[in-house]
Amino acid sequence: MNGEEAEKDRQKGSGGIIIAIVNFFFGGILFALGVEAVREFCVGYETQAAAYGAVGMGVLFVLAGLPALICLFLGFFLSVRGDGHRFLALAATCFLLLSWLLLPLSGTLAGYYYNAAAPYARVSEERAVSLAARYGAVLSDVAEAQGDAVCFYDGDGEESAVFLTERDAQAVILPAAGEGDGDGAGEAPPAGEEEDADRITFSLSYDPTWRRLTAAAECIVPFADGRVERAALARPLAYVNALSSREFSAEETARTAETEEYADHAWDGYAGQVCMFDPFVRIESEFILEEDGVVYFVRFRFFLLTDTSLSDGNIV
Repeated sequence: MNGEEAEKDRQKGSGGIIIAIVNFFFGGILFALGVEAVREFCVGYETQAAAYGAVGMGVLFVLAGLPALICLFLGFFLSVRGDGHRFLALAATCFLLLSWLLLPLSGTLAGYYYNAAAPYARVSEERAVSLAARYGAVLSDVAEAQGDAVCFYDGDGEESAVFLTERDAQAVILPAAGEGDGDGAGEAPPAGEEEDADRITFSLSYDPTWRRLTAAAECIVPFADGRVERAALARPLAYVNALSSREFSAEETARTAETEEYADHAWDGYAGQVCMFDPFVRIESEFILEEDGVVYFVRFRFFLLTDTSLSDGNIV
């Protein structure tokens, strides 16, 4: 009888040990996948690869759902009603639960870390409004030097006296009459693109959560024989570099469209290729295809952190 009791004592709590081993092992696999998803999201921030990764983690979360739920049920059951090693079973089960939930939450966690850790100058909302007025003055100064005209519009499309940080507010720069860059592509440009090819559009946005002031610029540049016309980039880059905390060159801008080095796409699906430089600083390029299949122009979009060290005050 004593032998039977000893055997029962040895077997007592074996279920808790087994489920703990299974849950730690299963949770470890899911945790490794979640951590890798966070890393990939940070590396590919603002690209379709990051977006697809987030969707992939959601699909994996669903596929792992049935075995995860079974293991979670057994783990919690044994941690409450088991004969022994309840704490071990509970710890392993909680680890599995957190690892499983990490899959769909990996994008959110990575986005929070990416925004919180990004090394940019954070400004207050009042400072952002003050800087916007200063940036508008800078654009006006550059326009005067270039012989261009600049118009500011608020979120309702009405003309404004200053550059605004509100949603849909813009600054539109047009060349003086007869001073456009021309087609420059060696062929007649398609109808409807001549005007836009000379237009430069800026928008300014402020994110109060992360206290980040970001400018976006868009321009259309002639393209022919696999090459972007470098000379046509001089005019838009004069405006972009006047506001940006980082200076862009015509060569690196053109390469974004000309080579496969930047073959990733923005996650909104509109950009043909993306070149990331720093957190929240990137160039997107998109070919404008016409009915005859010929590429006459490339649309460039610059997303840049504004230069908060301009002479009107100190960084907040």
